[in-house]
Amino acid sequence: MKKSIVAAGMAAILLGILLMPRNDAGFHAGEPAFAACSAVEIMNNCCFKFRKCLDDDSLDVSPEAREQRAVGEFRRCLRSDLGCSAEMTEMKSKDARQIRAICR
Repeated sequence: MKKSIVAAGMAAILLGILLMPRNDAGFHAGEPAFAACSAVEIMNNCCFKFRKCLDDDSLDVSPEAREQRAVGEFRRCLRSDLGCSAEMTEMKSKDARQIRAICR
């Protein structure tokens, strides 16, 4: 009697596992953020905003402060406009010299 109860329980568990819904369509871990961060969108969007901030003469601040503001705008563009991960944002925007090299 115990064997048939255990067998019925195991069959019910196995059936439950087989019938469990699987909804993994369109899930790619990390690929969309990497693709967006290595694509042409950086050149078109974020580099334009970086240069615009860097060349803005209406602000009466030092060149260093203007450069920091431009780096902040580039990071914001990567994170919010393109949806890059925090790791990719940090990797691509360490300082203004690196951003200038990316935006050539």
